[in-house]
Amino acid sequence: MGRVHEPRAQAREAAVVGSQRAGGTVSLDVFLLGAASLVAVFVAYQVDLFEILADFSRAHEQWELDEIFSSLIAFSLFVSVFAVNEVRSLHAEVAERRRLEAELRELAFYDPLTQLPNRRLALELAELELRHAAREGTRLAVVFVDVDDFKEVNDSFGHDTGDQVLMDIAQSLSRSVRESDVVGRLAGDEFVVILAGLETEEDAELAARKVVGGVTHDLLGREDLPVKLSAGIATYPEAGGSVDALLRAADEEMYAAKRQKEARTASQAD
Repeated sequence: MGRVHEPRAQAREAAVVGSQRAGGTVSLDVFLLGAASLVAVFVAYQVDLFEILADFSRAHEQWELDEIFSSLIAFSLFVSVFAVNEVRSLHAEVAERRRLEAELRELAFYDPLTQLPNRRLALELAELELRHAAREGTRLAVVFVDVDDFKEVNDSFGHDTGDQVLMDIAQSLSRSVRESDVVGRLAGDEFVVILAGLETEEDAELAARKVVGGVTHDLLGREDLPVKLSAGIATYPEAGGSVDALLRAADEEMYAAKRQKEARTASQAD
């Protein structure tokens, strides 16, 4: 077979000869797959395919064109397999990184025990709801909820039981509100509920007391574990114009409710 020194003509002749011999040594499908892999490899690595064919043929003058082409195809298949493995490895690394990032976001914004928004996220959501209420001229209720004598629960029944109590309270609070409302765990045994889109102060008070009443009813059903809550309610704009002001007002209301209960308990003991 004569030599063809023009690179593109040489490549075309090698392809023809290689395809004619494909039936004898390899299947046509394999040959075509190899040819496609060859092109893909050189394109991926931004190499001039025709120049490579010419250089390879000059370095192996004793080889036939189809032998040169077959050798390059074999090389390209090897590189393709290597590239596929690299892509798979990279894909696995990206998937693992995304999983870790999702876990970090979860830890950054959600309480791992109750799966509720943590203090950071709950306050950010409260700020958004407050801005919305200011634009729409509606009321916003902030409910501060605290477990009475939670330390005694942990000391008497163990921390696993205490954790279960917190999870039960979280679930009960979530069931007692609308999807548009916010329930968050601030810290320890402290929870916050943000009730938005209320028309009057009376509506806000009624909705807040309904939420607390629902949770209290759920807890009363547990005769084996007497748990009680104290709650304070503050409404926007009556109790303040910022999230911090509303939280302080609700916190003060909550502690006032605790003192009243303690006073009643003391008077009953006398």
